[in-house]
Amino acid sequence: MATLATLATLAMATPAQAHSKGCHTSTCDTRAYHHWQAHHQQVITRFDLCVANRENGEPGSTSYSTINWHAVNDYYGAYSFLEGTWKEAGGRRYAYNASQATPEQQSIIFNYWSARHPGAWPNTIPPCR
Repeated sequence: MATLATLATLAMATPAQAHSKGCHTSTCDTRAYHHWQAHHQQVITRFDLCVANRENGEPGSTSYSTINWHAVNDYYGAYSFLEGTWKEAGGRRYAYNASQATPEQQSIIFNYWSARHPGAWPNTIPPCR
């Protein structure tokens, strides 16, 4: 029979793995992961990746990993938002400026704003279409 000290040592050596929020089993974790993947893949499209790469990444690429999502120069975020544009487009519900928002949040605001103001990205949108 194991002593209390042995059980404590085993418990510290094999910590319990944390589950996804709201989950208590690995099956639930898997479902949550697949749901998250499906949702996020729908938010950031190939077109979005093209524009973001032309603004703050590797022009011509549609790779997620080549984009500087948190760029700060004269503009903010991967899509190079002006602070006033980000605010007017409703971005402040996510973050103070685009560079502080997640890639998904930036893409939501980009899609919303570019649909209403098609000329807002005159040098980057046309080559990506």
